[in-house]
Amino acid sequence: METAGFLPLTQSDLTGPTGRLVVQCCATVDGAVELLLPEEWASKKGLKASAGAGWYGHYVRIHGHGCCLAFDARMWSSRGRSPLWLHVFGPDFKYSERAERAIVNHLGRERCITVRDSGDLAGLWLPIDLPLGQEREEVVRSVPSQVKEVAEALDGLVADESAVSGTTPLDDQLI
Repeated sequence: METAGFLPLTQSDLTGPTGRLVVQCCATVDGAVELLLPEEWASKKGLKASAGAGWYGHYVRIHGHGCCLAFDARMWSSRGRSPLWLHVFGPDFKYSERAERAIVNHLGRERCITVRDSGDLAGLWLPIDLPLGQEREEVVRSVPSQVKEVAEALDGLVADESAVSGTTPLDDQLI
């Protein structure tokens, strides 16, 4: 099945719950980030919420590594596992083989997706599992525990990497 081509619109596409679902997913990202920030290993200092074609998220540092917790329709449509994703970078917001290796060793390869292209999707992605049939608060609370597993894997790596201080995601992606 082709995932990149244009699908002709149907009446149910225009009147169905898709728009509401997208808004709910973005609100879940916002709520989850609020719950993450009190953690000593999480920081948004100098980082903002960001958006682009088909995605909305928050850049956050986890143990000094750049990450983006996001609703990402591009990954959702191509990988199908979840509408919410954690994109993990190194301290300089570039792909980090060491971070990927640590996370894969901690969580297992089946929980991780590596995108090997040169676009903005390149790198390590983790789908966020969302509980079905739950109210908003329960869904929001389910996200930080999954991010905490990534934090456990990244703990101690930054001290061994040459971090680029003050580096943030590309300016044209910030809103």
